[in-house]
Amino acid sequence: MNTLSIEQKTLILSLLSEGNSLRTISRVSGVARNTISKLLLEAGEKASEIMNREMVNLSVNKLQVDEIWTFRSVF
Repeated sequence: MNTLSIEQKTLILSLLSEGNSLRTISRVSGVARNTISKLLLEAGEKASEIMNREMVNLSVNKLQVDEIWTFRSVF
């Protein structure tokens, strides 16, 4: 089984955070789109775990949220 190196994962996640498409990242990195998608899901799950563990019992007076993106399935 092939696994991505930490350098490849870093490159892919950096490119995703910059708004590059899966196709572009696949072309640049030589990694399949499905693998990139799986890495994105894995990173999101880990981020969710960290947020749920660390961001508890916060007293927030002001909250600013920039660039909220939502996607809705049409099915």
